Amino acid sequence: MQRPVDPYALGIHHLAQPTLDPEATLGFYVDTMGGRITHCVSSKAWRPTHYDFIHLFIDLGKDTRIAMFYYFGAKSPEEWPKYGTHLSLAAASIDELDRWEAYLSAGGHQIVWRAQYEVMSSIYVWDPNGRFVEIAADHRPLTDVDAEDGQLTAQALCRAAAEKADSIEVLWRHKAALVEERHGALPAPSLLVPDVEEFHPLIGACAGDVETDERGIFTVVRANNGELRVGRPDGMPEAVWNGVGTGGIKGTIAAFDERELVIAP
Repeated sequence: MQRPVDPYALGIHHLAQPTLDPEATLGFYVDTMGGRITHCVSSKAWRPTHYDFIHLFIDLGKDTRIAMFYYFGAKSPEEWPKYGTHLSLAAASIDELDRWEAYLSAGGHQIVWRAQYEVMSSIYVWDPNGRFVEIAADHRPLTDVDAEDGQLTAQALCRAAAEKADSIEVLWRHKAALVEERHGALPAPSLLVPDVEEFHPLIGACAGDVETDERGIFTVVRANNGELRVGRPDGMPEAVWNGVGTGGIKGTIAAFDERELVIAP
């Protein structure tokens, strides 16, 4: 089977590196080295044995990025998932990613999993040395909204990490507080939805007596009476749904599973 692209045509999408100290890591790569935060994924654990995590993109120029991982509850590098440190190669399109999946499978390389995230889809394999390799294809270009949202997430992460929080919920509440500092008080319970296409369906997925208003790059959905119930929109990928609170949450998570998020006042 023919390789999907010519030799040397892939290039690097990102290099993923976990950290125990996000404030120092961001200080080095952003403040000292001049990198720029361009996007951030904040996610509830995918599986029962996984950690809640942050996946923060830092652009270092010349089409190179690192992805800083932070695992809530991990207290030492020995606790990081083995796949947390990995090399991600860049496919030019979803079609090319499909062809890489077929090509690698035909060559006897097991595809460990395939996932659709907020701004990209990826496949994963182990190389012969036991190192994790990702191939990623972007769905859309990153925007100023992604960058602003990512920078707010980074600030919220530093606050949550300083508290040694073991749950992504703490970060989501800190992020709502940061939005309040910029744009005014929020009622509880509320869900903040970033103005990006992959999260837009959440606005219409909130049940009951709800209202919306705007706070900068976020649409705020608030419940007028009692709990705010958010159903998983049809067709929303698992990895995107697990980041349902990524814009911020005002209130307390009363329930969260693969189908529904419930936020109490």
